[in-house]
Amino acid sequence: MWCRGTITELIPIGSENIRRRSPTKYLVHEVALIQIFMIDFGNSEVLVVPGVGDTHVRSEHTAKQHVVLNDLCLVLRKSEPYVEELLKDIHPLALPCSLKDIVPQNSNEGWGEEAKVEFLKMIESLDFLFILRTIEEFYKSEDGENLEILCPVQDQACVAKFEDGVWYRAKVIGLPGHREVEVKYVDFGNTAKVTLKEMRKIKDEFLHPAEKAIKCKLAYIEPCKRTMQWSKKAKEKFEEKTQDKFMTCSVIKILEDNVLLVELFDSLGAPGTMPTSINDQLVKEGLASYEAGYTLKDNSKKHVEVWDPSPEEIISNEVNSLNPVFAKSLPNENLQSLYNKELPVHICNVISPEKIYVQWLLTENLLNSLGEKMFAVYENSKWEPIKWENDMHCAVKIPDKNQWRRGQIIRVITDTLVKVLLYDVGVELVVNTNCLRELQENLKTLGRLSLECSLVDIRPTGGSDKWTATACDCLSLYLTGAMATIIVQENKTTWPLPVKIFCRDEKGERIDVSKYLIKKGLALRERRINKLDNSHSLSQKSLETPLEQDESAVTKCIKINCDPDKKAADTVSEHKVSEFKEQILEPRTAGSYRPPAIPTQKVFEAIVSCIGDDGTVFVVPKSSEPELMKMMNEIQSNLKCLGLLESYFWKKGEACAVRGSDTLWYRGRVVEVVGGTIRVQYLDHGFTEKIPQCHLYPVLLCPDRPQFCIPCQLCNTIPVGNVWQPDAIELLQELLSKREVEIHIMELPESPWEKLSIQLYFDGMSLSYFMAHHKYCTFEHSEEILKEKPTDYNKKYEEERWEITFEELLLSETETPLLPPYSPSCLPPPEELYAVQVKHVVSPSEVYICLDSVENCTLCNQHSDTEDSGVAWESDSEGLTEALRRVNKNVEAFPPLTDFRTEMPCLAEYDDGLWYRAKIVSIKEFNPLAVLVQFVDYGSTEKLTINRLRQIPLHLLQYPARAIKVLLAGFRPPLRDEGKTRIPYCPRWSMEALWAMIDCLQGKQLYASSVAQAPEQTVMLYEDEQYPVHMSLVEMGLADRDE
Repeated sequence: MWCRGTITELIPIGSENIRRRSPTKYLVHEVALIQIFMIDFGNSEVLVVPGVGDTHVRSEHTAKQHVVLNDLCLVLRKSEPYVEELLKDIHPLALPCSLKDIVPQNSNEGWGEEAKVEFLKMIESLDFLFILRTIEEFYKSEDGENLEILCPVQDQACVAKFEDGVWYRAKVIGLPGHREVEVKYVDFGNTAKVTLKEMRKIKDEFLHPAEKAIKCKLAYIEPCKRTMQWSKKAKEKFEEKTQDKFMTCSVIKILEDNVLLVELFDSLGAPGTMPTSINDQLVKEGLASYEAGYTLKDNSKKHVEVWDPSPEEIISNEVNSLNPVFAKSLPNENLQSLYNKELPVHICNVISPEKIYVQWLLTENLLNSLGEKMFAVYENSKWEPIKWENDMHCAVKIPDKNQWRRGQIIRVITDTLVKVLLYDVGVELVVNTNCLRELQENLKTLGRLSLECSLVDIRPTGGSDKWTATACDCLSLYLTGAMATIIVQENKTTWPLPVKIFCRDEKGERIDVSKYLIKKGLALRERRINKLDNSHSLSQKSLETPLEQDESAVTKCIKINCDPDKKAADTVSEHKVSEFKEQILEPRTAGSYRPPAIPTQKVFEAIVSCIGDDGTVFVVPKSSEPELMKMMNEIQSNLKCLGLLESYFWKKGEACAVRGSDTLWYRGRVVEVVGGTIRVQYLDHGFTEKIPQCHLYPVLLCPDRPQFCIPCQLCNTIPVGNVWQPDAIELLQELLSKREVEIHIMELPESPWEKLSIQLYFDGMSLSYFMAHHKYCTFEHSEEILKEKPTDYNKKYEEERWEITFEELLLSETETPLLPPYSPSCLPPPEELYAVQVKHVVSPSEVYICLDSVENCTLCNQHSDTEDSGVAWESDSEGLTEALRRVNKNVEAFPPLTDFRTEMPCLAEYDDGLWYRAKIVSIKEFNPLAVLVQFVDYGSTEKLTINRLRQIPLHLLQYPARAIKVLLAGFRPPLRDEGKTRIPYCPRWSMEALWAMIDCLQGKQLYASSVAQAPEQTVMLYEDEQYPVHMSLVEMGLADRDE
């Protein structure tokens, strides 16, 4: 680990022990001894060069930690200017202190080394010893809570008794059976087998300290003679050298499962001698050998790095410190000096690959200091009503953490809720306005402590322009809280800052996070284009021409006039496509279509073509429909070519021709460019779609005709939260799409491209009133809520529209055939032990089981009454599992269920989206119709709507129902079980008993023995062919034995 330090003593070669304190230039290889004070830890390190620095070592050097090195550059670096700028405001973290009221025994000699060592040992082990003592006192008491473990699981944290009779923290690492468990004592590393009586559940407060024992492996070496096992002599020698001794550990690498690859050194020897490597000692003694490919360290390289700055550099640094280039304020940062440099950071929050917040290292103290200052200012402050607006700065209280942070308003949701960005930690959250205070001016002077970044060279998968939740969650789990390195990728300040991020993976290897996402299949590579070929480059000036430019703008785009009276030479045909491709790559000014033509009437009828994602209503006047259809026919007949197959660089807002999924050409406009896909808007219909680039053509279709689709917004209508919510958008789409409506123009837009302010009526009802009635918005009642029907309204048409017929329900293909019930599965005869699986638990004494093998089921059918019907388990070569798999592939082919009588077999859709065999239990609701069904192969029940039920194919009825309802024998509810929450449908049992039984049964191999067949099937369940399952409940006091 690299740390900050100050040189307190410097002895060059040949100086005869003369200490140099004034700024003097020395080359590194001219230094014999250097002493450094670690300002963030408080200790001093003495670095000695063997052969030249030995003669300069004095007694005070011996007392301090010293290291003998052939090359000082291995452990020393001259800090970069930008690092010094980052750290200059961070005060030293080590503060000098002294114990009060004590003095050394001998005041002349001071504190001896023995006293120092013992004091350090005591401090380091004090917390750990306190935890061990607390655990021991808690678990040795017989009056403690009932913390026995009845059903241990792999990797479960616990407390286990060691052979010395003391309780220690442990973890389950093996389940050998026979009521024994193998555990590892996490604070010591050794393992042992204990019984369940020697284990206890661990209290939450004992989980907090991290595991003290860290698993390590010696680096560079392996057993002698390439054997796979270490010899007994090697183990004994290693234990002799290391057991209960203080060692120095150098971590080489972090392996999988957090195993450390290390090199161990014994305690530091005499001055002038190198510390002894245990790894090398084992090799020298013939007990180990170096791994293949390992080469011994060579420290003979010399460097000519200069440490102390020259007088010119000192003066330059003083001047720069008066006007620092690198400020902490994000918007004013000059990051160009950091372009293409590795910068160490701490990842504080990850929202998506496009939005990652990082902090410079060592800002934690500054953040804590700022938090304490804000807590003192605002904790006792009173809330005052303030009209909050977007981008306002504020002080934010985080209720669950009782902290105050600086923030900025992102969006005002309601009068009481706002979305804020805590820009010092990069967290976005929604808070109540009661948690906001006005930010004092003195707290605005300190710049933001986090930096918003985005990963470069990648784009989302699946053809989408938005990152999937899986990619965001994976990246957040991988990066949040990690130490990483960023490299700024552009030599200019843009936000978010385009960067590459490097960090360590599970194996400790340095990886590029962008490449990691590509490897995991969560991102695709995107090539950055810095320079284009001169022959195919586009004029940047021309690309910036807005779409809303005047009609008189000069355009070199080919325009197709759809007037059939004009010459055919004006049309683009297949044989001119190559000529057109040459022209479009020339620098040009972007062409544009004409804005929509708003009808002159104040009230007109229109068809709603679509509803935008932001609630915009796109309408086409009915009077314009014939002209729109005529134009579409002309476009199809005149434009006969494929999309542009060559490389072309699209720009947002550019006019184009779009080939839709119906293979027809439409007039369009580019909304967004995302890698290889383009989001376009169909100008004459309003809706947007994401399509490949090859379905676009940079050509204007009928540019002299205005846009037929008019974007509209409801007048005096304010959505909840100032934006239409997703459920409101869905309602608008379902209500209005392709519907004939009446439009009242309320206000004309300032620009012909902006939205038209309207009131909309459907079937005489005001849309604004309708949405307000359903709590989606608020509006002023300045217009009529209901409109009278026009005098020429066709009543006959209304009757025809709402005519309801029932003939289709009587068709033969929709009629549900009367099917026989499922044949039941039978249990083997009494006194026979057989393997089972518990599929569903109703109560502690009532479960559904399934025989654990086909052989058992076949045996069962030999004792069943279904032999006479000719139905047997293996009558069909296709098993039930395979039959259901085939049904799920073609489930849409089966008609919906129309007969809901009790016990009716059917197919039912489960929560996992798959269809299973089921039967009707009862009808639970009628409006809408909901049916209670039971999955016959599992025993569970669920209330489903009729769209999740289908008729079952007859061949699935040949298999008996696999789930068998049984009662469990050997136990009963306890006589004294008061004060516990009861099972609503089975009050004899407590909820605690139900959960305990589920824990005992879940995921285990169980065995059963039939006890009775009538009146209900009763069995005895065993855990390992001998131990009854219910004994766990009896031992916990949740059940009594039933003899």
